Amino acid sequence: PESAPGWKGVSVRGPPPRWAEVVLRALRPKVYNLRRRLPEATRFIAVLKADGYGHGARQVAEAALAAGAWGLAVVTLEEAAAIRDLLPVERILVLGPLLVADAPEAAGAGYAVGESRIEVARALSAAAGSRKVPLHPKLDSGMGR
Repeated sequence: PESAPGWKGVSVRGPPPRWAEVVLRALRPKVYNLRRRLPEATRFIAVLKADGYGHGARQVAEAALAAGAWGLAVVTLEEAAAIRDLLPVERILVLGPLLVADAPEAAGAGYAVGESRIEVARALSAAAGSRKVPLHPKLDSGMGR
């Protein structure tokens, strides 16, 4: 308070602090419950974020797959490589963004790719040759994500 001794009126900028607590043992039943509410033909893709919020991306990936996730989504090619032995590579969606220079690695690995830029999509196509790269077109609605 302003009346407290030593108060100097500190200005705090930026977003307020956030806290997320993820309990790994709770993940499996949550994914299972979501999955069972969807039509059977729906492909449920679990998004791995921030190293599984400290639990480890691999552990979270294994729990999600055991609970019925069809696939996994990650941001980078490095994250995809770390989980590629857990499921067929075409069930790994790299959300990116990727650089044109990343296209040969992404196409060669066989990952599905989310992309909004035509130059990266063309580079993926060129790098794939006669193979197909599963492409999930992204639309940048102005937020740059």
